[in-house]
Parts: sequence; structure tokens; C-alpha cells
Amino acid sequence: MDKTQELTGKVFDIQGFSVQDGPGIRTTVFLKGCPLRCPWCHSPESQAFHTELNWMEMKCIGIEKCGKCLDVCPHGAISPGRMKTNPVDGSTIQLVDTDRTKCDNCGKCTEACKPKALYMCGKDYTVEELTARIIKDKPFFDHSGGGVTFSGGECLAQGAFMLEILKACKEQGIHTAVDTSGFVPWQTIERILPYTDLFLYDIKNMNSDLHEKIIGVPNELILDNARKIAAAGGKMHIRIPVIPMFNDS
Repeated sequence: MDKTQELTGKVFDIQGFSVQDGPGIRTTVFLKGCPLRCPWCHSPESQAFHTELNWMEMKCIGIEKCGKCLDVCPHGAISPGRMKTNPVDGSTIQLVDTDRTKCDNCGKCTEACKPKALYMCGKDYTVEELTARIIKDKPFFDHSGGGVTFSGGECLAQGAFMLEILKACKEQGIHTAVDTSGFVPWQTIERILPYTDLFLYDIKNMNSDLHEKIIGVPNELILDNARKIAAAGGKMHIRIPVIPMFNDS
């Protein structure tokens, strides 16, 4: 069997009709796992590299009307939690609480949760499966000058998969963009350069000591990779999130 057919990438979300992740109408594929720990991360569920249980409070209808997750958990990880008051009518429901030290992410609670408040974050795709999903949106790409953007997490942390999915997209004539922190080995970036039309490159702070203190890693590799992409002729848009008291001076 072709090793490419066996290769999988862990994806936690696919968002169609994205208009802020590169030119035109795009499909953004969010890969799971990130070596950075930004306190302001807008998708903290992206940080872990493994599939994990998530809970959306606004969808939970309470154990009074449901509570099936408590019954099916084989490890006793789910228990009655805090009370929540409906601001409209003053009624209350009891939510659930998950003990992460007992949960092994088996997913049985998500199967029992009818309102889908509990769900597994992280799905494995083969290159063929993900390419087929992306191609569904190709009419929008062609009409608007858009394409596919790979984001995260840190999508390049899954370097082998990224190389093959980028190749597959280019074979289909799809514009490709990679949204990255740049905190990966240069060899990973060098391999994908021929198949990447645009890098959306996140630089958060120029001070390496402060960068490491707040984000957990220094920035020398990030800045060095940005210079190398530019020297290699890669197209790059540098994006800086403005964070009060961190990089707003």
C-alpha cells in the first residue's frame, strides 16, 4: 500500500466560506496540536495533539431532562455540576462536570448526548478524504479567486501530512495558504514551499525573553524561518495580533 494512503492528519474543524484567511472565498482546515501556549488563544481546544472530549455549555439541557452521559460513562468521570439559571424565565437546570483525571476520551458520553453538548474534538483524515472534502468548495474558489487555508493549532506540526495534502490540492489547481506560527524546523517549511502559494505568518513579539515567558517558547526560530521564507521567494503576509500590555507599545 502507498504510504500516502496510510498517512492521516488530525483535524478539529473545517470552516467553509472563510474570508479572512487569505484571498477570496476559502475553506479553512484547522489541524490539531500546537507547541505554543498563547494565553489569548481563541481555540484552546486546538492545543493538545490528541482527540479529546469537549463540552459546550450553551447546548446542555441539564441532567433533569437528559443526564444520559452520567449513566453511560464507564469511568465515573461525569457527575452533577453547578446550577444554571435561565435569564429569561428564571428556571434552573443542573449542568454536568467532567473529571479529566478519570476521562479517557472513549466518547461514549458523546453518543448518548442528544443535544450534542458533549463532542469529541479531533478527527483523523487521510489525504484522500480531506482532499475530497476541500474539492466540494472548489466552485467558490474558482469564482472568487479563493482556495484552501491550513491553520491550527500549528498545522505544520503535522509536517508529513501537510506536505501530502498541499501536493494534492495543487494537483487539483487549488490556491493554498498556510497559517503558521513558524515554530517548526526549517526543513518542514522548506519541503512545503513549492506547494504553498501564501504563508500567513504570525509574529507575536520581537522580544524573545518576553515571548518565552508569556507564550512558552522563544522566538529566534520563528524570526529565522520568516527570513528564510522571504529569501527563498515565498509569498508571506505577516500578521500580528495586538495584545494589550504584551505587544501594543
